[in-house]
Amino acid sequence: MKSWYRLWQYEFSLLFRGTMLLAIGAVVTPLLFLHAEMGKDYAEIRRYEHLFAESGALASLLVYFVALLALFLKSIYSGYWGGKSMYAMLTLPVRRESLYLGKLAAFAVSMLVFWAASVLGIWLGFGLLDDRVLHATNGIGVPANGMFLAVIRSDYLRLIIPYGLQGLLSTISIGTAVTTGIYYGVLCERSKRYWGLFLVAGSLFLVIRVLIYRIGLPHPYLTDFNLNASSVALLIFVLWFAGHSIRLMRRGAIV
Repeated sequence: MKSWYRLWQYEFSLLFRGTMLLAIGAVVTPLLFLHAEMGKDYAEIRRYEHLFAESGALASLLVYFVALLALFLKSIYSGYWGGKSMYAMLTLPVRRESLYLGKLAAFAVSMLVFWAASVLGIWLGFGLLDDRVLHATNGIGVPANGMFLAVIRSDYLRLIIPYGLQGLLSTISIGTAVTTGIYYGVLCERSKRYWGLFLVAGSLFLVIRVLIYRIGLPHPYLTDFNLNASSVALLIFVLWFAGHSIRLMRRGAIV
């Protein structure tokens, strides 16, 4: 366990600076967009979820999330660049699955930090709107449960802040499928198991379908979409990605 913790600490140190910069951006940038949007006329009578999307704050979170995934990719491939630390890591006197799980845990912590920063940015943004409404209505303000109502009304906010067990399972399955899928795709490319990339593409296709359904975009083939079944399918992908990745690590096929 002590060896695994040191591996995790090393892997997370590679991600720490980039993760913190993206987390700070996920808090500050939406507030800047919202502040600019609230300077327009009648901003105080618009619903928060509409204001958040129309201001560009939602788009900024999406950009930062893509940047976080790019940071994951860079941290994996950096082991094959320069001093090629991946070769040295495989010679350490630890079980090779610990190498995989240490990096995967570092990814998971970075994802959680970014998610927490996104939720904080959304919550602070609602505070900005509440303050504007207080001034515009002579202290009446918005309902005390206004943030809760915004989440209930908004499909995309329920994706970031899940409501109910079904939504929570779906969000977790999406996050884990994306994280393990990226890592698995790189390991398949490094080990020349290119057929594994088709599985990554399949999981990505399913993730996109789930997002289309949950965000509420019109799609003629998703009227009877089963969210629970899609979550189970994504978790099956996760189990395969993790299991086969560990197998590749044990064989040393990734070098």
